[in-house]
Formats: sequence, C-alpha cells, structure tokens
Amino acid sequence: MSGIRVLVATTAGPSEVQRLTREDPDLQSVICLNGRALPLPVSRAYDAFVRKPTGIVERIVGHPVFRADVAAPVTDGASWQLGLLIAHLLDHRGRFCGRDDLPDALVWATGEVDRDLRLHAVDGMEDKVRTSLDAFRAARAAGIEVHLVVPEGNRDALCAALGAEAGGLQVHAPAQMADLDALLGSPPPPPRRARLRTWLAGLALLAVLAFPSWLVLDEVSGWRALGQAGRYGDLVDALDQARTSGGPLGTLALAAFDLLDEPAVPLPGPDLRLSLLEAPRFGACPHPEGLASLSERPVDATTSRLDLGEVRACALRVRTEPADGGVTILAGTAGGVRAAGDADILLPIPAVRDGAAAEIRLVALRVPPGLAGTARGWAGDLTGPAAPSERMREILRRSGGVVVYRNLTIEPRLTQSPGPNRFN
Repeated sequence: MSGIRVLVATTAGPSEVQRLTREDPDLQSVICLNGRALPLPVSRAYDAFVRKPTGIVERIVGHPVFRADVAAPVTDGASWQLGLLIAHLLDHRGRFCGRDDLPDALVWATGEVDRDLRLHAVDGMEDKVRTSLDAFRAARAAGIEVHLVVPEGNRDALCAALGAEAGGLQVHAPAQMADLDALLGSPPPPPRRARLRTWLAGLALLAVLAFPSWLVLDEVSGWRALGQAGRYGDLVDALDQARTSGGPLGTLALAAFDLLDEPAVPLPGPDLRLSLLEAPRFGACPHPEGLASLSERPVDATTSRLDLGEVRACALRVRTEPADGGVTILAGTAGGVRAAGDADILLPIPAVRDGAAAEIRLVALRVPPGLAGTARGWAGDLTGPAAPSERMREILRRSGGVVVYRNLTIEPRLTQSPGPNRFN
C-alpha cells in the first residue's frame, strides 16, 4: 500500500479527512468543513488533542498547530480521536491520501486515545457501521482495501454490527497505537534540514565555549564505532548519558553525531504465515511436544479473527520466511501460555467453553543478526500489555529493526465435544 484515505466514523455516517495543513504555532488547531472558513465546534477539543502538554499529536510529529478539513461534521466527544491521529501519523509517514488522490487503501476508525497511546472503547458502533456500509461496498467494488480500526474493547460490537458484510473487510482491534505500525508504516527519519540547523547551532556554541574540536570528534568517533560494530544498546546508552550528564561537551557531540550519523534503512517487515494444526480425526490433541506432527490448514494471515467452524484445531503455527540481513524473532501468548522462537513457533489454542473466544497476541521482531540475542529477551515482554520502552524504540530505530504486533481472536468450533481443544 502507498496512499491511504482515512474515514472518521460517526453515527451520522463516515467523514473523510480531506487535508491536513500545518499552521502558525501562535494559532489554534481547527477542524473545518469541506475547505470552508467554518471551524466546527469540536475544534477546541482538537486543539487540546494536538498541542502539548495535553495533546499527543505534537509529541509525535513535532508541530503544534494544524487545520484539518473533513467532508462531514465531526461532533463533540472523543471517538474522532483515533481517526484523526491515524491521519496525522500517515501524513507524517508520507502515506496520507487526500481528497484529490486515488487511494490504495481505506482506513475507517473510531476510538479514544489517551496520552500513553492506549485505545479506549467508544459507543454507537451499530449506527456507525450501518451508516458506513455503502462506503465499504463502494471501496470493495473499486478494488480498494478496507481496514476497520477500533479499540480492542469494541471488536465484538464491530463484528456483530458487520454481520454478513464482514467479507473482504480487514478488522484491526489494537490495545495501543504501536500495534498499528504494520498498517501505517515506519516513522520517517528526522529531516536533514532540521539536523543541519542543530549542527550549526552546535558550531556556534563551540565557538563561544572554545572547546578543542578533537574532544568533540573523539566522542563522536566512539559512538560511531559502537554503531558500526552493531552494539546498538551500548550506543543508545552512551547517547542518553551524554544528554543527561554530558554537559556542554555532550551537547556539542550530540549535535555533531546527529549530522554525521546516517539513519539505518529499516529492514523489511516480517511476512507472517499462519496455519491451524488439526487434531487427529478420532483423537484428542497431543501434548505440546507432539503438535508438530499434526496436519496443517493454512489460514488468511491478514485476518484478526479466526472462526474454527468445524475445524478441530489444537494449535496455531506462526512462521515467516528468512530475509537478507535480518533475523526474525517470533513470540506469542494464548491462554496464559507463551511461546517464542526464531521464525517458527507453535501456540496451543486454549480450551473454549460456553462459546467463549480465545485471544492470541503475536509479536514479530526483525533485527540485524547482532541484535538477535537482545530481541529474544524483548519478545516475551512485548506479548504483554506494556508498550515498548523508549530505549527499545531507539535501539530499533538506530539499527533498522522493526516490530509488528498482531491480536487474533479464535472463535470456538460450532460443535463442542470433549477433548479436541484440550491436551491429554
């Protein structure tokens, strides 16, 4: 996918985000209707959502004031936040498709976003889906991918509202914004012009303080050597120490390093392949060590919901193909059971009772070979609810590593019988 159009779901129908424009920082952010000089009443809440310290958009994209043009009114409340934030992230990453461009994909979204980028459920799902069905049908008829994004707590309500219309729609129900990186794309490197300004400011400060240049260059060369050796954790720790306790010399060295160090090219994201391992026709699921001998049934790797139907599934197999220059670490958790491994894991499907669904969380990390050991330590932690730490994000950015999250709901089999989803 390249260009992605965003629809903000409302109970009156979807509202397309037509354009995002950066404005003077001394102004206030506004949401306007169809390019007119008509700010909507929700503009004050949008300004608070964008601008620090209350907002989160400025913290992510580095600019405090925007004008957002939408095709239909967006009312007060908080459910517009997820759609507008996705639009800002796509714009920041060069993938936002405005009203005058032909999109490759469509994202329809509703949900509340807090300052920690966690997503919270909202009301009105049935009406939002009902008034959006024509837009979904038109996009599918035109061959445009349709992605529906709601908080994890709205997944069931969304699927129930879709009913028979769910075919051809891709549902995403993340717990936090980081879970959407695979859909939205990788963040861009910092602009060269901004880095040059930082370096010029550092040169001016160097002239004032009269630091010997060799002291600065010695620091920079040491940091570059860490990166070239693949010691990205040590590099990030050294840079952090320079920021917090390096004094004027650390500030100058950081400015020089920011100019001279080229951002790593992100590795290709993992291409996950999923399959269900079926129980023997007249037997129960074996112990975990015997799962690999079962027959496999491939499933759609883009789905967020697996309906077992009449399949007597014992486990979910997750794997990915090797990629040049990188190592893939997979991890997952299902029913309290965790599994991790390089490029291939098996996750037992939890027993299902009384029609309850099972939740499975998957994490895929692709990193340079020198980071494989560190990434194996991260993988298990990332299957929990915690977001990646700032240190982890910085190491991934410096190394070109990527992380992809997937949440899957396993619907129970239509006919329950003892044994097939349990281990003897």
